Amino acid sequence: MRLTCSMCAAMLIATAGCSSSLTAPPNGLPVTLSSVTTQGVQVPSISSGDDSVTAVVMEPNSAACDGPATPAAGVRGEALIVTLTQHVRTGVCPPIGVTAVALLPIQVVVHDVPSGTSSAQVVLRRVSGDNATFTVLASGAITVP
Repeated sequence: MRLTCSMCAAMLIATAGCSSSLTAPPNGLPVTLSSVTTQGVQVPSISSGDDSVTAVVMEPNSAACDGPATPAAGVRGEALIVTLTQHVRTGVCPPIGVTAVALLPIQVVVHDVPSGTSSAQVVLRRVSGDNATFTVLASGAITVP
């Protein structure tokens, strides 16, 4: 019985180590985040060129209350995962005034993407205490030579 319990614990630890879940955002690649002020930009979109990948997504609706998201990017397998982490505000949101905040598209540029990366995904990660929820904002195939 002890051997079975030990094997179960070892399998659980091994499975957790190999998990492809997005609970912790992959990181390690340089990433920049900026607002898009030009009109006519396709949202959402993902494109690649040389060793960089550019994604344009709508700013999350929660940005007005929870503040801006922090970007991180990394590769998991052959997929580039860009995570925008936003900490959920506890309590009442600050008043927005008479004019509503206009949510603009945001551009995420990831540099030094390894060759062979074949897909990309932009994920909003909203963290509240020890819990996180994930929403895919954009995904698509890319080619990094």
